Parts: sequence; structure tokens; C-alpha cells
Amino acid sequence: MLRDTPPLHTPGLDFALPLTIPGSPPPNNQLDDIFGSSPSSPAEGVPPTNASTEPSDIPRLRSIHVTAGYRDGIASAKAAAVQAGFDEGFALGAALGLRAGAVLGVLEGCVSGVSGGARNEHGGQDRMEACEEARALLGSAREQLGVGSVMGRDWFDDDGVWMFAVEGADVTFAEVADAHPLVKRWTSVVEALAKRWRVDLDVLGEEEADGEGATTADV
Repeated sequence: MLRDTPPLHTPGLDFALPLTIPGSPPPNNQLDDIFGSSPSSPAEGVPPTNASTEPSDIPRLRSIHVTAGYRDGIASAKAAAVQAGFDEGFALGAALGLRAGAVLGVLEGCVSGVSGGARNEHGGQDRMEACEEARALLGSAREQLGVGSVMGRDWFDDDGVWMFAVEGADVTFAEVADAHPLVKRWTSVVEALAKRWRVDLDVLGEEEADGEGATTADV
């Protein structure tokens, strides 16, 4: 009988391999209760677990440092760009303000002069009409030559670059201010009014703002 078959002996080995009958339960290892059974070998084709996986804090710290670096970069870029933008915007704004102020000053002077003549007993109807015209022009000029209108989106884009035509390649801020449609319109109105009322605008002189003559490329 099979149970009486002696164990197989392998030449060169000092121990015998027990015969295992197919379908029979595996032999009972009496030492399993002490040391536990050995783990089964990993399945073929399954990569072993990476023992050098990053600790969970490293991705979080990396994210913190990336965010901090991004913010520092924005702050540094703003500091460099804001100063250059301020220098250019200040010079152009001063030139535009000078032109608008000259127009408003002439109109205010005309209103004051005509109003004084209208109150005179020798003023007449013509003086009264001239006074009303001057006041109407002054009111319209104050509205259209305000900062919100002159520097509005109709004339400048989001980057502060003018969208109206300026002749020349290397233009100055004074030339840009003179080419502004609102400034051109009201300058023409004042010149025509001064000519009609025989007002000498040359006596007012011409004042130059600091940096007004600088080219846009110098800022």
C-alpha cells in the first residue's frame, strides 16, 4: 500500500523528501504555531512596494514654498513695473493737464471779462449774449476736460497706451497731449473765440511742465 512506501531518498542529501499525494492537504508544519507561516512570494509581474516613498509632509512643504515664491515674484515684478508706469503716466498726465488747464483758464478769463462788461450800463445785448455763450462753453469744457474724460477708455487702453493717432515715430509727451482729440477740439474752440473777441493769447506765455519735452522712449 502507498502508506507503506518508504520515503524517497535523494542521493547526496542527508534528509528524505516526503511523498506528497496530489489532492491531499499540505503537510502540517508543527513549527507554524511558534514562528508563524512564511509569507507567500509576491505574484509574478507585480512590482514590489517602493520603500523610499516620500513622507506625507514633503508635498505640503513643497506647495507652501512654491506659493511663497510665486508671491515674492509678483511683488518684485510690481515694484519694477509700477515705478516705470508711474514715471510715464505722470509725465503724460502733466502734459495733458497743462493743455486742459490752459483751455479752462482762458474760458474762465473770458467769462469774467464779459460778465463785467455785461453788468456795465453800456454793455448792451451783445455783451449779455457773449456772457451766456462763454458760460456755456466753460461748463462744457469742465465736463469734457475732466480727468475721467481725458484719461478714459475711449482714448487709452488698459495698459495706458493712447489709442488716437499721433504723427511721428519718436514723439514727445507734449505732442501726444496736443494730439488728444478732446484737447485738440477745445484748443480750436478757444482760439476761434479769442480771435472773435480779439483776445491776445500770446500774452499768456507758454509754460513747460517738467519732463514735458522728454520723448516717450526716455521714460
